[in-house]
Amino acid sequence: MPGILFKTISYLFHPLLMLTYIALLVFWANPYLFQAQSGKPLQIHFMSLFFTTFLLPAVAIFMMKSLGLIKSIHMEDRQDRIGPLIVTGVFYIWAFRNMISNPDIPQPLTIFTLGTCIVLGLCFIINLFSKISLHTAGAGGMIVVAILIWKYFAPYGFAAGSWVIHPSIIIASIIMIAGLVGSARLFLKAHNPSEIMGGYFIGLAGQLIAFFILYRF
Repeated sequence: MPGILFKTISYLFHPLLMLTYIALLVFWANPYLFQAQSGKPLQIHFMSLFFTTFLLPAVAIFMMKSLGLIKSIHMEDRQDRIGPLIVTGVFYIWAFRNMISNPDIPQPLTIFTLGTCIVLGLCFIINLFSKISLHTAGAGGMIVVAILIWKYFAPYGFAAGSWVIHPSIIIASIIMIAGLVGSARLFLKAHNPSEIMGGYFIGLAGQLIAFFILYRF
């Protein structure tokens, strides 16, 4: 039973889904940041983001497995991660390039997309020498994203219909989820503790670097 639970957590909080969750978090924090100047429905932008940052990389990884370029889609082997990280990085850079020139996309989402690109780049470099948890890299980045949204873009809370949820509750929930993700990866023996902690650190650092590049400067 614990195995099924932790596998479910690993799938629900897969690294490729993190940017979609970040986009939903930005919208939840302040929907008025999404000013549709082009007239395109908001759903189109979310679908485009999901398509570019989840569906296309996932299809590419499945194709690599089908062609025998990687041993498993779970990429337990460090060498198996090189190709998927490169392909995923290309799709994410493409997404960032489209966002930065699109007036419909709010600045926070553009910042955090750059942060995800930086995290992928750092993970690729580290992966050349040591395996690192991509799951906890995504989870660690989510913690920073929630804190930065609270401090700079949604000081009054996260709106949920007629309810307003205090940001500290959201941040505490995300920290708890991040802890569950790390525990899941440890329980499933996908990583050791140093790889888990390294992932958290890289996720935190990547998003902070992007924030200081695009917001502070």
